[in-house]
Amino acid sequence: MNCWKCGANNADDCMFCEECGADLRKPPVPPAPNPAQTAGAAPPVPPAPNPAQPAGAPQGQPAASAGQTVTVSIPNPKRMMPFAMRALQFLKQHLLAVILLLVVLAALITGISVGNYLSNPKRVVDQYFSALKKGDWEKAYSQLYVKESDFVNYDAYEAMMEREAKLYTGIGSYRIYEDGASSGTKKSKGSKDDAERLMRTYTVDYVTDRSTSNEMSVEVVKLSKKKFLFFPEYQISASSMLGSFTVSAPGYAKVTVDGIPIDSYKTDADEENNYQYYSIDAIFSGVHEVSASSELTEEYTTTGSEAVDIYSSDMPILDSVVDTIFETAKSDLDQMITAACQGATLEDNTMSDAYEDYFYDSFYEKEETGMHNVKVTSYRDISEQTVFDGDFTYSCGIAYDYTYDNCYYDSQYQSSTRKWVDVLTSDPEESTGEAYLTYSYNGKEWYLSDIISNYAYGGGY
Repeated sequence: MNCWKCGANNADDCMFCEECGADLRKPPVPPAPNPAQTAGAAPPVPPAPNPAQPAGAPQGQPAASAGQTVTVSIPNPKRMMPFAMRALQFLKQHLLAVILLLVVLAALITGISVGNYLSNPKRVVDQYFSALKKGDWEKAYSQLYVKESDFVNYDAYEAMMEREAKLYTGIGSYRIYEDGASSGTKKSKGSKDDAERLMRTYTVDYVTDRSTSNEMSVEVVKLSKKKFLFFPEYQISASSMLGSFTVSAPGYAKVTVDGIPIDSYKTDADEENNYQYYSIDAIFSGVHEVSASSELTEEYTTTGSEAVDIYSSDMPILDSVVDTIFETAKSDLDQMITAACQGATLEDNTMSDAYEDYFYDSFYEKEETGMHNVKVTSYRDISEQTVFDGDFTYSCGIAYDYTYDNCYYDSQYQSSTRKWVDVLTSDPEESTGEAYLTYSYNGKEWYLSDIISNYAYGGGY
């Protein structure tokens, strides 16, 4: 039959048009007849129902006789659902797009699952501990959230782990669980910035071949950046591995910690005693080697885990330095004795008073009598100082032997004049003296900075 709406050809048993979906069981109601055209016409008389036809059979069809098979037409369900048919037809026409959409959805779900797995903080802890178990310090360090410095870097971490390697040797099974009570927002010591970050605390229970059970607490920091643009990223906090370290040493010393100079870590200074203090805020925990040295002293090396104090007494003066000062003192002493015997004065006003008190008055004789022609014959080092007191000053003690002519007037009787006459006479004498000269170092050479004392036992002092 033809559709009354679109004119499409449909099977006789169709209840709906396969093309437009119009209801073929309800043909359109014809327009009302024109009264002028139907005036006087009798209304149509419907045919009388056939009592022989079964109920539900279309009127006007012959009734089936007894013993005759009656065929009942059942409408096709697919033809009764034009919307589903059209939807199926749409899917067939856009099959590629549908498949692509499903693939994208599957990839998105998979990506979310994989991203959540890779960004799981517990997995970060597992990776870190697994690296410790294998002794892979480089991989373990890559998991840490730290701000690198002179003492916080891979080399320092490796040195610490090598010292503690026995703690992680022979690890068997281990279990990781979160300690929710210790989680929260706080600042991680030695972190890349000073911001507070969300931290989660995990505990690792593990067994080694030497003990039954061990426990390690691990803090995980949530970073501000994202992994794969969407997922949170976590790293191991190094707070529990870092500590502070302080050093005090003489101001003239060059100090190193684990071979690294710490001049940039100076804090307070004791200027009166010339002591310098150093503070390192973040350093991997453990025992550290501290060395103090200078060009004039022996190097001193010690170890410590939190603080080290170095004293001047720990850094004896080099023998070569003592020898240099002694030679300088001998030369200066000889010149001052010679100058004093000649009655000369010093051009250096800072030393003139001490020179006059200790040498000029001892050796210069204005009269003909007294000590003349003084000559130093030997020197001996009697210094007691072995270390520098705060700064590079050294008191050099010298004992010296000298000869001189002891001049005096001797009353002699002259037979020619038969009178007693005073005759200038000299006797050779020997004596000793002691001098203490203070020297300071200007970075290049030693210079005389003070005369402490001088005792010329055979002279006029």
